[in-house]
Amino acid sequence: MKSFYQEEQGKATINGHKFEWKMKRTKGESAFGIKASRIFGLEIKKDGFITGVYDRGWSVRIRDDDADTKLCLDHILNTYGKEKKKVKKDAD
Repeated sequence: MKSFYQEEQGKATINGHKFEWKMKRTKGESAFGIKASRIFGLEIKKDGFITGVYDRGWSVRIRDDDADTKLCLDHILNTYGKEKKKVKKDAD
């Protein structure tokens, strides 16, 4: 049976902090996704500690003063959250 979502993991270093994440994302943008993106499940760890969990809603919210985790979330959303648009090539 084919799944309607993909599970993925990633890592990044931001301002000296090591981030790891696990996410679930759909093929297309979803009303259940973070900011209506493709990502509807996400766990972010900063230096081994959970700093954010989203499962069709925030169960562990990112702290307002945690700028590095917010940068990590922005990176994840910009890299994985948007549906890839197909570009039409003009016939020469």
